[in-house]
Amino acid sequence: MNNLVIMPTEKRTLNLGEYAEEATIIVEETAKPSITFLEANTDSITLEELANKCVVPTWANLESTISHQDFISCVHEAANSFYAGEKVSFPEIRVSHIVRGRIPSALGKKASELLECEKTQFYQRLAFAFTVPTIFETIRGQKLELCIGGVRNYSDLNLYRSSKGLEKFSVFIGWRMRICSNQILTGEGVRFNMEV
Repeated sequence: MNNLVIMPTEKRTLNLGEYAEEATIIVEETAKPSITFLEANTDSITLEELANKCVVPTWANLESTISHQDFISCVHEAANSFYAGEKVSFPEIRVSHIVRGRIPSALGKKASELLECEKTQFYQRLAFAFTVPTIFETIRGQKLELCIGGVRNYSDLNLYRSSKGLEKFSVFIGWRMRICSNQILTGEGVRFNMEV
């Protein structure tokens, strides 16, 4: 039979203070969002609200225009694809110039007699932008995120045409963008005007 013998040991404490250094706190400079909307007469809206609360205008022959939400989604998906592996933020959206209407069966009613389900609306002007926070540049001492977005104005279309016409869009990519729903874009980057 084996006997277990436990011997007392000497208690030692280690003083590691001689090896310690003063802690240095490193604060990483965060990039400033590169988006500045001129907000006068505009309202913030989400992509879901735009899709669920607004109708898509049609040409006189009842052919649909390209919706604002499709325009935003197309640009956002293209950025996600082109910048695969990078973090792409959700779009910030501003709209203005609301156009209120009614469904065809309510054409003879007074505006005060319309039921909620008979009312329609869409926004004539749209501006949106999002950033790619993982791509940044230091410009004039400021760390700025890459900014991508677009503007659109339904009033550029003649919706009373008998057949579908050209639809105009402006898309931009840059470092410091000032965006207005009147399709005025300024900043350090590139602006593309497209007709579809």
